[in-house]
Amino acid sequence: MVRRQAYVEPFQPGRVSRGQITYPGYEHVTWEVTVQTMELERLFSFTWHPYAVDPAIDYSQEPTTLVEFRLEACATGSLLIVIPNPVLPPSPRSAASRHTA
Repeated sequence: MVRRQAYVEPFQPGRVSRGQITYPGYEHVTWEVTVQTMELERLFSFTWHPYAVDPAIDYSQEPTTLVEFRLEACATGSLLIVIPNPVLPPSPRSAASRHTA
């Protein structure tokens, strides 16, 4: 699924940034990330709760997934590397796991 969101807060390392998801069927979900690293033209990383889709559940105590976007020079220009670390299974409490079970 492609996530579409409209951010209401700027990205700053060490800070939480939130945005409203605009993907059909998920408009009720606020996407929240904690920005970990921002290195201009090299690295952007954040942590988030990938299955946090039920606004009635507090996901703050569940493990997060670290996502890194790395830019590296290559022979033809720039190479974008996306690294999700680790991709966690849905929590038994999450709405996503109830829909896929």
